[in-house]
Amino acid sequence: MCETHDITASIEHVTDSEIAATIRYLDPTPTSHTTSESDDTAIVVVVSVLMFVIAALPFISLYLRTS
Repeated sequence: MCETHDITASIEHVTDSEIAATIRYLDPTPTSHTTSESDDTAIVVVVSVLMFVIAALPFISLYLRTS
């Protein structure tokens, strides 16, 4: 079975360099993700606006015809 460990006791012995090394291990290139996400966000916004405009065109044309 699993032993229960005292988490606070093990955290006290961790140094800053070990924490930084662990962060670098878990996310080795943190800047590469942010650039592609911002590009993806722009594409999603543009596609959403285009879909809204295309969906609104029939309603606008019906409104203009009845006026």
